Formats: sequence, C-alpha cells, structure tokens
Amino acid sequence: RRGFLHTQEGWTPGKIGNGNPRWECPLESIHSVFNDKELFANVQPVDLIETCNWNFADQRKWKLFTPEAIRVLTPAPPVSLFPYSGNRRSQEIALESSLRKLVKQYRKDECRLGTVWSDKLAYRLGPALAAYEAERCTGVTFGNMEFQQAIKRHIPVGHVFKAIPFHFNHRSSRRMLASFLGSSRKEGRDAQQIRNGGRGVTATDLLKSTGDSVRFAVRVRIFPFPEDTCATWVILAVKYREVD
Repeated sequence: RRGFLHTQEGWTPGKIGNGNPRWECPLESIHSVFNDKELFANVQPVDLIETCNWNFADQRKWKLFTPEAIRVLTPAPPVSLFPYSGNRRSQEIALESSLRKLVKQYRKDECRLGTVWSDKLAYRLGPALAAYEAERCTGVTFGNMEFQQAIKRHIPVGHVFKAIPFHFNHRSSRRMLASFLGSSRKEGRDAQQIRNGGRGVTATDLLKSTGDSVRFAVRVRIFPFPEDTCATWVILAVKYREVD
C-alpha cells in the first residue's frame, strides 16, 4: 500500500509529497504497535491499514499490555548476520565491463551496428541510482532536479537523451541483458522530463538507437546488505543526434 498514515487523520492513499509531515507506510495490515515502553495489540475485526482506528486510548480497538506482562516475556535470541563479503566497487566495475561487452555484441548481431561508449555520460548517471535506492527504501525522492540539470548541461543542443533504470537482486550480466530485452518497462521519468515528455521507450528501443554521434553509457551501483545480499541498480543510457 502506498499512502500516508497520520495518528489523527488515519490512512490517506497516495504518494508522499514534499513538505508532507506524514510518513509513507508500505504495509497492508497492522497486528501490533509498540515502542520501547508500550505494546498495543490490534483487536479490531479488520486489521487492514485503510480501515484501522488509530485511537490507542480506545480499549475496544487496541489492547494495552501491562509492563508486568511484557517483562515476563522470553526475550528473543540475538540474530547474528554476516556482513557483505564482496568488494562492492570491484563488482560494479566488472559488471559494467561485462554489460558493455554484451550490449556491443547484441547491437552487432541484431542491428549490424557498432557501439561507442561515453565514460563522461556514465559518470553523470551515478547519482540517479543512489536516489532510486533511497526512494525504494524510504519512499522519499530527492536529487531529481540536480540530476536533470547535470544531464542537460552535458547533452549537446539538438541531441536526444534516453535512459532506463533497472533494479535486480543478483549480479548476473546475462540475466540482466535478458531482462532488458524481455522488459516492456519504459524509460525513467527523469529522462522523459529532460526530453520534455514524449513517448517513453523500452530498453530494446534504446539498444537499437541510431543516429549521428551515438554514444551509449551504462552505470552500475551495488548496495550491499547482510548475508551477502544486495540491491543492484543498472541504468542504460544513450545520446545521439537524430538524422532525417
């Protein structure tokens, strides 16, 4: 569920906005609410977020556990988590190199086209991936305007810019390419805003781009988590001048 949860106003569907004091809650239902001092059990007939009554003083809706009842509970055993063991930056560089080779081979085999890469464009894509991961974790967006301005200053007048971000929970470049080609996902909102809207393109459309001074870019960011799990963000981009 995407929306806002306010202790007085209750649940309001929608996306979080700038300056909105309410916090975004991705949960579907609530069984209990607790802090370091109190524990409330939800005793309402329906525990869905949209229908919950959030008046914790109402004993017909929320059952308060006494401090004595909480103290006699058996503490949960500590959970030991192994830290991420890989070298994140080395993995990012290796994955970018592998994706470049695969994209180059795909364009050669399918389109009879060469591929030229732009390190400068790839460098400017990095902040967008950090912003996407932050939005995924917190629900709050930031840095969109700065990213758009950086790209606009880099793209020459009369050129087209296209970019599509992808999120994965693995680091297999071949599986990623298969996702690119099999995905109907449209380009990111940032790219569309930079181009002043228009029809969004798919990854296949992007990979088959033709024109004058065509330059591709790929950027990878790996966000590590315990137990050797990770969130891998990949963004594909291209800039070129259209030819009539």
